[in-house]
Amino acid sequence: MKKTAYAIDPAFKKMPSVTIANKRWLLRFLSTLISSTRLFYRCSDAVITTTHTVRGSDNNSVEIIEITPKTLQDKSKAPAIVYYHGGGFFFSYGRLHLKQVETYAEQLQARVFFVRYRLSTEQCFPGPLTDCVSALDWVYDNAEDLKVDRDRIAVMGDSAGGCLAASVTQHVADDNQQRQKPNIIRAQFLIYPALDSDCKTVSAQTFDDTPVWNATNNKIMWQVYLGEGKNPLHPPAYASPAHRESLTGLPAAYIESAEFDPLRDEAHNYADALEAAGVEVQRELVKGAVHGYDSVDCEVTQVAKAKRLACMKAMLCD
Repeated sequence: MKKTAYAIDPAFKKMPSVTIANKRWLLRFLSTLISSTRLFYRCSDAVITTTHTVRGSDNNSVEIIEITPKTLQDKSKAPAIVYYHGGGFFFSYGRLHLKQVETYAEQLQARVFFVRYRLSTEQCFPGPLTDCVSALDWVYDNAEDLKVDRDRIAVMGDSAGGCLAASVTQHVADDNQQRQKPNIIRAQFLIYPALDSDCKTVSAQTFDDTPVWNATNNKIMWQVYLGEGKNPLHPPAYASPAHRESLTGLPAAYIESAEFDPLRDEAHNYADALEAAGVEVQRELVKGAVHGYDSVDCEVTQVAKAKRLACMKAMLCD
């Protein structure tokens, strides 16, 4: 089939175009390939990594990798980012994810808590989200021992991880309201996030042959995450953040999207809805880029990452 001629920046045109199939053995195999990229990865000498094992709210063990700059060793409190990796909910994380969070830790002088949540091929919704909420609760409850500033905790995620970050934000806001507690999340950073299980936006229907991620993969992602036989148009609460009726009172958000990404329009729509609800929103559309564009080192990526870090610093650290 002939590919559509999108005006994609030349730096991203050689990124792979792969359409996956809804076969669990294949998804698990691809996840193993991705995870293998981190086998010989060694973190920067500028950071210290510590692995914590946390008991989740459903009695599941959740592994959390803490990445802390060595410059923070003697400091009593620092900002924290609880990070949820992307990968369609069904792929593990690779070395690129680890490199990214190291950059956040070093550049922002923050402690990053990278969550290894259950994948959707092991446990569909709400399993992955339960792990992510439990990780945030653990960081907040143990802030003193972890040397974390309770007033400066953010959640962050890319792609499916962006969905989890937004879902955690909604879940925690409701939980805190019921307990009459202040919101424990300072900001939410959503990087080309998956937010809408309907898959009916223009971008979600149009971009069926874009590099890295396409409309078909997007639909399969939601089928596996929600569970076979469940209607993606009527997902359970917190599964698809775009379905929430009221966004009033949610914490400030930074939302980044790529021009040629099936997820582009749902990111724009969610930013619009947050703003309409009175939530502070910083947004960035990266022109000429595709989903996962920040894995390529080029001028477009460098400029976009600099803007991202500047917004994150202003919202979390200043």
